[in-house]
Amino acid sequence: MHSPENPKKDMIHADQSGLVPKQADSDEQLIKLWLHGRSKHTQRAYSKDALQFMGVISKPLNRVTLAELQEYAVRLVESKLQPSSIHRSLSAIKESVQSPMILVLI
Repeated sequence: MHSPENPKKDMIHADQSGLVPKQADSDEQLIKLWLHGRSKHTQRAYSKDALQFMGVISKPLNRVTLAELQEYAVRLVESKLQPSSIHRSLSAIKESVQSPMILVLI
């Protein structure tokens, strides 16, 4: 909801063209929006992967760097997970990091 004293409070910068409505109040809420409509199995697995990643990096998804994603990928490989689990986890994380940008464009 818009705040009467600060009408831009609920807006974010999308690009140089102006402001767009903010899509979520937290990364957790953004993940729920991103996973909406997917199978329960996908929601459970992707949510777990994204939340684990967020716990490791301890910063908002819109602040994640490519180097941090690469470091996490190395960490997953070193953890001796099955290649299919590593691939799923990295896919989920990459999508969750991109989702703030995607939701702004919708």
